[in-house]
Amino acid sequence: MRKSDTAPGKDGVHCVKDLGQGGLVLRLSEMPWETEFFERRFGRLEMEGAALSDLEAAALDEALEEILSFGDRNGFEIIELRLDVSWLHQICLFENRGFRLVDTRIRFLTSLKRTQEEAGPESADTLGFASEDMKGEILDLTQKAFGDNPAFKSRFNNRRYFSRSDTDRYYAAWVEKYLGDPNALFAVMREGGKITGYVIYARTGEYTGRPVYKAALIAVAPEHRGKRIYFALRSFVHNHFPAGEIYLDVTTQLTNFATIRNLVKTQHDLNSLELIFYRRRDD
Repeated sequence: MRKSDTAPGKDGVHCVKDLGQGGLVLRLSEMPWETEFFERRFGRLEMEGAALSDLEAAALDEALEEILSFGDRNGFEIIELRLDVSWLHQICLFENRGFRLVDTRIRFLTSLKRTQEEAGPESADTLGFASEDMKGEILDLTQKAFGDNPAFKSRFNNRRYFSRSDTDRYYAAWVEKYLGDPNALFAVMREGGKITGYVIYARTGEYTGRPVYKAALIAVAPEHRGKRIYFALRSFVHNHFPAGEIYLDVTTQLTNFATIRNLVKTQHDLNSLELIFYRRRDD
C-alpha cells in the first residue's frame, strides 16, 4: 500500500511517499542552510530503504513524478539526490526525471590512535594554528584553490547551477565557520611569512563513543603543490587530536585519485560511495 504525506515540517515544506515495497520511502524536504545562503529554494530527495528490483521500477517512477511535481509547485529550484552505488542499475530512471550527475563522494571512516608522525615538506616551513589576523590571507588562498583552479571540479563551481560569486561565498563561509571554532583544528603552513596551505578538521560528533573528526577543507597554494605540504599539515593536526582513539572521517571526490590512493595505501576504511545529482526546475 502506498501512502503520501504533504505538510510543512521542521525543515520547511516536505513531501513523503511510502511505496510499501521493500520498506522504500521517498522524502523531499527543504535544505534550509542552502536555501537561505543562495537565496533560492533547495530541496533534498532522500531514499530510505533498499534499492528496488527492475520489476518495481514503474512504482518508483510513479512516486517520483508525484513528489517532483510537488517540488515544482512549491518553488524548489534545485533538488539534490544522493544515490548509493547500489542504485546504479536504476540511474536512468532518475535521469529521465531530470536529474543530472554533478558530484561524487567516497567516504573513509577510520579508527585512529594518536601517534607522533614524522612527515614534512621539502623546504623549511612553519606549522601552526590559524588565527583571526590570518583571515584575509586564508580567504585569498581559498579563492585560488577553489575558484581560480581549473583542475578543481565540484558541484559548487559548476556554472550551470552556481555563479562565480556563489562559489567564492560558499568556500569563504567554510573558512569563517571554522576560524576560531573550539571544536575545529584549523592548521596552516607558512613559508617566508606567507601561508602556503591549510587544513581544517572539525569535530562532528561521536561514533561508538569516540569523537569523530572530519576533514572539512584542504587548500594548498598552486605554486607550492608537490611539496608534501598536505602531509605535513595532516601530521601536525594528528599530533593534536585528543589522546586515545578517535574516528577520522575523510570524504573526497572519486576524481581525487592521489588522495584516494594514499588513503587506501595507509589502510583507511571505506565507508560509503555516493553519486550526487541535481534536478533544476527550469530544465
